Amino acid sequence: MNTTHHPREAPQFKSARRAYQNEMDLMRSAYLAGDEDSATRHAVRAHILGQRYLIPHLVTHVWMMRMAWRRGDVADAMGQLRRLMMVVPGWLIGWVPVGNPGLTSVNPLKSSAMPSDLARYFVGDSIWYHVMRRLALLVLIALLGLA
Repeated sequence: MNTTHHPREAPQFKSARRAYQNEMDLMRSAYLAGDEDSATRHAVRAHILGQRYLIPHLVTHVWMMRMAWRRGDVADAMGQLRRLMMVVPGWLIGWVPVGNPGLTSVNPLKSSAMPSDLARYFVGDSIWYHVMRRLALLVLIALLGLA
């Protein structure tokens, strides 16, 4: 069932986390209304906004897998399961390909162009910033473990 779902326009938020939550709310609303296209669009936007954060990134892929399963796309659901298994290792090393939509049709290791209204949440963001930050954290944890 594909109904026309007209969600309210997303306002601009001060943080990517708040914008992520708004996209997830819109995605759930569209999903419950049976509007697969809108639900997917909002899930992609939520993925772009939330992939820097462990739990939001996991939650987004769970929802993408759920949507694939609902429409009977086993290959896509299994692709989302593989992505779910990559979330924690990717987060630990800080590999966050900015703009990646999280869809199984897109390479999970590559940055992608993103909607222009989301770009403001990534000004000055760099994948190498995340890698170096996590590396420093892992070194600190290792040093504390040796002490």
